[in-house]
Parts: sequence; C-alpha cells; structure tokens
Amino acid sequence: NIDRLRELHDRNSRLIGRVIERQNGVMDKIQALREVKPKLQKIASIGRGSTGHVYEAIDLETGSLVAVKDMHSSGLEIAKVKEEADMLKRLSHPNILEYYGVSLSEDTLSIITEFCSGGSLHRQIQFGPIHDERLLKNYCYQILSGLQYIHSRAIIHRDIKPANILIDRQGVLKLADFGSIVGSK
Repeated sequence: NIDRLRELHDRNSRLIGRVIERQNGVMDKIQALREVKPKLQKIASIGRGSTGHVYEAIDLETGSLVAVKDMHSSGLEIAKVKEEADMLKRLSHPNILEYYGVSLSEDTLSIITEFCSGGSLHRQIQFGPIHDERLLKNYCYQILSGLQYIHSRAIIHRDIKPANILIDRQGVLKLADFGSIVGSK
C-alpha cells in the first residue's frame, strides 16, 4: 500500500547510506561512492531532466520512499559530483531537499534524496495561476527561508526556478537540484 509506505517515509525520513569521506584521488572518490549500496526498488518514473531520469523508489531496508536520480556516469565529472554531495550532506533545513547519499554502479550514478509527493511548483503552476494571496505569501516565505539558509552557509544555488522547487506531502516547499551550486567547502 503506497499510503502506508508514505507514512513510513514520514517517520523514517533518513536513509542510512551516506557518502564516505575520502580526500585522495578520483579512484578513491569512485570507490567511496560505490560503498553506499542501499537496497532500492524503483516503483515509478517521476520525470526526466537534462542529466538523467528521476524515480520514486522504496528503500527495502526501511520501507521509506525516496527519490533516485539516475545519471549515466560516463560523461560525469565524478570529482564535481563528490564535491556537490559533500556540500549537500551538511545542509539541514525544512525548505531544502534532504540529501541521503549517492551510489555508483558500472555505468550509472544515482543521487538519493527525500521524496516529495507533491511534485514541483512548475507542475502546480501548469494547472493555472495561484490567486490565493496567503498561499503566495507562504510560498515566498518558504523559498526565501531556504535561500537565506544556504546563503548563510556561503552557498549560491544559481538555478532557482519552479521546476527546481518541490512540494512534499504537507505542502512544504523544498529547494532542489543543486547541480549548479557555488559555495565554500
């Protein structure tokens, strides 16, 4: 039952896997990425971006719902992904998509994050403009709160747009897609 799994997700919001910290060469970084091997079962395609596919998945060990972004690793700069992952794992804020870990197989790099069942703000806007002033104020506050948080940590998102703002089950907005971030280590 999907609703039951979503309830489990709300209770168990953290996936055990994380990126193993190593500062040696690229091969060590690749090995560190491979060490995160959560047992996931993809259950639905959520969307497709410029760098890969995004799926809704179940963590078979915890029963939690997660989002998995699969990218072909052949054209990726592994060191850049590792740097991004290291930065993301330090972020913890209600309006920032929660990052759980990465996994690297033979040809696919998977980024595992919190699952937001409400889709994107872009999808919501496609159904028509938002006219409720209270909702607009609430959305603006949440977006600005997330931005203030990352800016206070010397991180610049550089790709804020409705497609990169997700909505969870409770209607909380989450800044997502940190592939263009600039920040201090």
